[in-house]
Amino acid sequence: MTSNENRKESWLVLGASSSVARAFARVAAEDGADIILAGRDMVDMVHTAEDVSIRTGREVDISRSPNALSR
Repeated sequence: MTSNENRKESWLVLGASSSVARAFARVAAEDGADIILAGRDMVDMVHTAEDVSIRTGREVDISRSPNALSR
């Protein structure tokens, strides 16, 4: 076993309320990555997190983008 086989990846998915980001998060989770979602629309991010979790069986974290508060 090489050190890369033991490595765990985490992916920060920005703009996570869009359908493209949702698809990306799902593919990354299917490959075993931990997913952290960031975006402006909390409701859509919750939907993305639920979708990814249901389809992959993995937990997804949500982080509100600091820039979202300035809009």
